[in-house]
Amino acid sequence: MTSEQVAAWGSPAIGTARVPFSLVIPQPPSVNEYWKPWRSRMVMTPAGRAFRKTVWAMATAQGYGLRHEALAGDVIVYLAWHRKNRNAGDIDNRVKPVLDALQGVAYSNDKQVAALVVWRVDGMGLARVEVRVEPWMANRVPVVTS
Repeated sequence: MTSEQVAAWGSPAIGTARVPFSLVIPQPPSVNEYWKPWRSRMVMTPAGRAFRKTVWAMATAQGYGLRHEALAGDVIVYLAWHRKNRNAGDIDNRVKPVLDALQGVAYSNDKQVAALVVWRVDGMGLARVEVRVEPWMANRVPVVTS
């Protein structure tokens, strides 16, 4: 992340974690390609392991360390899924692989995700996901009531 990006996105650090965590990653495999049943349990597929390894390598290249820089406490995650065409699958099948791959770099455990904002953008260049993770502050997010 450049100094201009840090300035545009806000405060560069809380403790040892850089805030917000911001990264552009390749399109994840579908959740159906990420996890497969094996001997009565779910295991990560080779495609899932490769995706996680890629996300960790990209995060490290951007200056995010593994584990020691992860945000503590609850977080809000923003995901913008850019897909090449409308046949690229359902948005909900892309979320879990991204959240799993961010464990250890953006936050310690995906149990910390208190809020999630996801949207898709169709036909805009390379298939990718733009990720932003920030500390969760419940009082600044509107509550939807019926």
